[in-house]
Amino acid sequence: MKIVERGELRRDIEGVYLRASRKPYLVALDLRAQIAGNNTAKRRILGLIRRYGPEVVKGVMRKIIDNAEQAFLQKLAKLPDGVWRERSYVEVAYVGDRKTYQVMLNMQKRGDRLVFDNAGTAPQVGAINTTYSGWRGSIMTAINELLCWDQLYAIGGALRHIEFQPALGAFTSAAHPASVSTAPVQAMEISLYPAYNTISKLLSGDPELKRDAMCIGGTSQFPLTVFRGIDQWGEKFGYLLLDPMVGAIGAFSFRDGIATGGQVRSPICRIGNVEHNEQSFPLLVLYRRENTDSGGAGKRSVARTCSCSSARSTSSRGPMTSTRSRSRPVPATATRSSAIPRRSARTSTSATSRCTRRASSFAWCSRARRKICAST
Repeated sequence: MKIVERGELRRDIEGVYLRASRKPYLVALDLRAQIAGNNTAKRRILGLIRRYGPEVVKGVMRKIIDNAEQAFLQKLAKLPDGVWRERSYVEVAYVGDRKTYQVMLNMQKRGDRLVFDNAGTAPQVGAINTTYSGWRGSIMTAINELLCWDQLYAIGGALRHIEFQPALGAFTSAAHPASVSTAPVQAMEISLYPAYNTISKLLSGDPELKRDAMCIGGTSQFPLTVFRGIDQWGEKFGYLLLDPMVGAIGAFSFRDGIATGGQVRSPICRIGNVEHNEQSFPLLVLYRRENTDSGGAGKRSVARTCSCSSARSTSSRGPMTSTRSRSRPVPATATRSSAIPRRSARTSTSATSRCTRRASSFAWCSRARRKICAST
């Protein structure tokens, strides 16, 4: 099905696509961003072809993959054959659920081949599932970082020697009609970190490659904080706090980890701006800070973890209550309060009224912060 036809977005097909989301306007922006990215890549490749010719461009592409394959095979040749396993658990598959679900990753090295399977993983359940492509993509992320980092992430050569054997029906390789809407922050995340561990165990078998092994850090799962409700202007809102993105990067064999290093797979890992969050939502952030001596014991520590504290209004002009977290933010349940200035009308969009609302929100946050800090 073509969603773009002759350079024009098909509105009828887009409408069907957007109706499957609870945030259609955000999905619409994401869709346009992906289309723009494809158009940019197409334009640049065509520019290379015009400059060098199709034979040269395609030849260079093949050469990059071939070189990456040889580099990958040189590493495998230094490592012993064997089987490595990693087991983890995830909890809460649906509202009211309190069970835990096992995640298994098995990796076997035989000569110049790696074989991955997820046999032993719990069956698909609730809303935490991902498909085979998500499971495979998570493992490929770890392969890129630990085995192909020196080849500019050209994983095509390595994939010639890697086999994936999914246990279809497991929640990390679910089948229809399983729910997979939370896959990026649930099953795909929980599939990624066992891959880090199994590959790091393999790399530990060679003194030189051991330097590339890495312990998973403070975000061994993604403790995403989601909250929603009625904001300070009496309107519905929903938001994701990405403070867990500043978890510590795990220790290496030759040095400590990186304090508040973020997601190791992201070169531009960022978290939300405190002032923007406080301005836009009924949320107060008391502090963000690194925890002293929180990296754990051992010759090489994980590095310092980060903590934050948030607060919310509990009643109309009532006291503020604070919540603290050592390793991740505690969800801030939004409640409506006249202590926070309310928007007088949805149509009030003048610059003056916007500035007044922002100033009032900042003043409220400043007063509340002073009050809480004084009491603690």
